[in-house]
Amino acid sequence: MRWSRCFPHPPSNTESQPHRITITLDLMEIDPAARKLLDDFAQVLGLDALAFDEDNAVSISVDDTIVVDLQLLDESEDLLLFTDFGPPEAGVDIYPMLLKANLFWRATQGATFSITDDEPAHVVLTTALSWRHLDAEQLVFAFERFVHTVEDWREVLDQPEDVSETETDSNVDPRQGGMIRA
Repeated sequence: MRWSRCFPHPPSNTESQPHRITITLDLMEIDPAARKLLDDFAQVLGLDALAFDEDNAVSISVDDTIVVDLQLLDESEDLLLFTDFGPPEAGVDIYPMLLKANLFWRATQGATFSITDDEPAHVVLTTALSWRHLDAEQLVFAFERFVHTVEDWREVLDQPEDVSETETDSNVDPRQGGMIRA
């Protein structure tokens, strides 16, 4: 995979293109430990220095096809990783599948699907990490796992066909970190 800094997002000119989601927060002073984690994370990925913006967020483009936003939440000390897939090709018909994927996070590797209130609605995949308990290598592992999940779901969400026949892997046990149950 090729990582690149993608900050800030270019504005979207069409409804079908993903756009940056901004979570409104009170301005907070970025904890020096969070800055160091981001610096170390960038170094492990081989990126130039990354910096949180005024929304306590940074965006990373993966292979010029996926954008993952990382955003600090001050009230919980969580670091959100999220991707906006844009409107699904199958429209609202895919919503039951997304809800099933959310059940015990069995098909999302611990992340959660949601939809925005845009017209048309965008599908967003999000996971929250307690950043104080992570080192750079653990954050890279979580980031790469999230990216792989995004890649898998992008294939599904880009399908315009009837999604009712598409299967999600119900044999994934979330307690096993994605291991297959016997």
